[in-house]
Amino acid sequence: MVTARAESDGLTAHMAWRDDFAAGVNHVEAVQRVARAASDAGQPVEWLPQPFRWSEDFGQFTARFPGALFVLGAGEAVSPLHSPDYDFPDDLIEPGVKIFWQLIHELLNP
Repeated sequence: MVTARAESDGLTAHMAWRDDFAAGVNHVEAVQRVARAASDAGQPVEWLPQPFRWSEDFGQFTARFPGALFVLGAGEAVSPLHSPDYDFPDDLIEPGVKIFWQLIHELLNP
């Protein structure tokens, strides 16, 4: 559309794509810890078949420190995260706390 509009006015347009977010690469041991913590907290673990672009600034973190990005699924009936209609499902607080409690407990009591 930009190129067509520019050409219709006798102009040229140049566009370049930039992806400023570093890829968030999960550390294998951290993934295993999260999966174990979720299981110990009684939460199901679902593995995505393909990588997902949730990294944002987390990719900068995992470039320097081992880590794993995981999500607490709210289901498909919830508005998308950055939507103005999004309302955080409070039911996710307890399972999230349980998973992080398990992670902290494991890390402090090897």
